[in-house]
Amino acid sequence: MMKIELWILHMSSIILTSNLWCVYRKEWFGVVKKNKLTITSGIFVVLLYVVLVGIRNSL
Repeated sequence: MMKIELWILHMSSIILTSNLWCVYRKEWFGVVKKNKLTITSGIFVVLLYVVLVGIRNSL
């Protein structure tokens, strides 16, 4: 695995951890539905990207 891919996976894990921690702590309680949709979409995009990088590395 290349260094850049490790860096991307590292940064993705930081972003996912912080966002999921905010959801767990209910810091998104009372926000507009559009903002909740944005954060949920962002989490799914990062998860999809991590999966795609994993698939690419396994080939």
